[in-house]
Amino acid sequence: MIVAEGNELHIGQFPITSLVEKYGEPMYIYDAEVIERQYRRIRAALPEQVEIFYSIKANPNISIVAFLSHLAQGAEVSSLREMYVARSAGIPPQRILFVGPSKSEIELREALDQGIFCIAVESAQELGLVDQLADEMDRPCAVILRINPAFDAAGSKLKMGGTARQFGIDEEGIEEIFREAASLKCARVSGIHVYVGTRILDHEVAWKNCQYALELGRRLQEKTGVAIRVIDFGGGLGVPYFGGEHELDVEEFGRKFRSFFSEYQRTMPETRFIMELGRFLVAESGIYLSRVRYTKKSRGQKFVLVGGGMNHHQATTSIGTLIKDHFPIEILNKMALPKNDKVTVCGPLCTPTDVLGKGVQMVEVEPGDLLGILKSGAYGLTASPIKFLSHDHPIEVMVYRGMDYLIRQSSAVADILQHQLLAPLSPQL
Repeated sequence: MIVAEGNELHIGQFPITSLVEKYGEPMYIYDAEVIERQYRRIRAALPEQVEIFYSIKANPNISIVAFLSHLAQGAEVSSLREMYVARSAGIPPQRILFVGPSKSEIELREALDQGIFCIAVESAQELGLVDQLADEMDRPCAVILRINPAFDAAGSKLKMGGTARQFGIDEEGIEEIFREAASLKCARVSGIHVYVGTRILDHEVAWKNCQYALELGRRLQEKTGVAIRVIDFGGGLGVPYFGGEHELDVEEFGRKFRSFFSEYQRTMPETRFIMELGRFLVAESGIYLSRVRYTKKSRGQKFVLVGGGMNHHQATTSIGTLIKDHFPIEILNKMALPKNDKVTVCGPLCTPTDVLGKGVQMVEVEPGDLLGILKSGAYGLTASPIKFLSHDHPIEVMVYRGMDYLIRQSSAVADILQHQLLAPLSPQL
């Protein structure tokens, strides 16, 4: 667990300074007990018939994926490399679902060759290509259609449906595609995928999204005669990052969900029900940590400069800029001291967008202090421009039940040239 004891933050029973002394910084550190706790909360809330798939895009580190492979019923991948991570982490093909609006032929061929559980198709053209490749490779496959629903999830912080989108097939045309699918040679259309948004903190919005997907699946089955074998609710359950946000009431979400689920299950007894979760499972487990290098004042404003910035953690800079707020930021070796200062936290990059937090209420900061950005287990390193200005990536560490593990090591300076080729060119004088 992540708790403050005196002046120092402890993660998984370890004082944060001891882990920095052992491994260095900047680092991402994850507490696997927090991941396990989050999984067990949502598992207890949902009906046992609903399978939980880990959305690898949230954090694709192989150690995190492998840990969740022992808990979740499957994995949702969005690229060839995520598929490779899943397989390397020990997840068998029959537990892998492949999503994404613009899959390449190479990716589709690999998915078919591996014999994964299902491909979520997002356009009529993609469906045709999948069928063509499956026929060519003699690899019949299960396909579900991602639907861009005709409604908008009002409580979603990041909307992915309800209007013109690159994601999925518009709900208005889905019945026709279901009927046309009967003529496909090797792609078996057997279900739907509905994902309307992410960072949902309102349990009412969350359960209504799920009920909508269930009702849509039942209606399609009745109108088209196609047996719906898979309904993927998407996911999008969030965690609170910013001021004024509240925690999702998981238990109430589960209670509402159970109140209507059995009715739909009776009409679709052979259907698999899937919920994809990423951020909800891993976000609160992680801390991004970097040492304070300098403090300075500029025209009356105090700046705290640390070793890593948006190149390591773009989520707090990009989302924070949009809503003019920041992820929770603490000085991890001064947790009990009063926060009487207001500062702007910046990284080492030569760009004015490298701001990790503006107007952060903080203790008196000095060079050498350890600054941490909390709730950084999801979309941290994986969603950041790591190679901008050719800085190194941060190391990653995982702790679990009194043990600590290095799960990503730092690289050598010369590694920046990896995969680059020096062309024998010179300018004409």
